[in-house]
Amino acid sequence: MEQTLKILKNLLDNFIVPKFEDISYYKLKHRINIGGNNIVIEFWMDGTEQEVEEEIVEECYNLLKYYGLSNLRINFKFTTDGNNFYEYN
Repeated sequence: MEQTLKILKNLLDNFIVPKFEDISYYKLKHRINIGGNNIVIEFWMDGTEQEVEEEIVEECYNLLKYYGLSNLRINFKFTTDGNNFYEYN
């Protein structure tokens, strides 16, 4: 799983963050649940709209599919203040 997280971090750093200027930074977390491994990506945004969030999620899934990582279970979270999160699974 650690190798997978490194690959995911590289994809985020090189493709997603540069493409979307509203992303201030992100946190990548790995959690083990009863159902298996789960990855959480928290995107901290300067300001955003639902369409932008959905586009980021879609781009992430496209990259994962391209690199053969489409079997990962990822929860995407978006926030501007750290208190309220909008989630996409």
